Amino acid sequence: MTAEEILEEWLSQTDQTNLKEGHYFVIKEVMKEFAELKCKELLEIVAEKAKTEKSGNSGSWYDARVDKDSILNAVDLKEFIK
Repeated sequence: MTAEEILEEWLSQTDQTNLKEGHYFVIKEVMKEFAELKCKELLEIVAEKAKTEKSGNSGSWYDARVDKDSILNAVDLKEFIK
């Protein structure tokens, strides 16, 4: 879902009498900027917390991969998105 779709859904359920011309554009741009900043912050946290594990039959680090659970559990999203 895009910022524009979320905004349109929100506006369809909200009294818009106080919105003036240009507010829609500003709100949409702020939503996009916030999402970009939070996603960048999230990726930086995940990159720091990701762990590697040996893989393949050889059990060597040559075949190492990132542990999926370390990425999925790197951040508590409910705490992250406030």
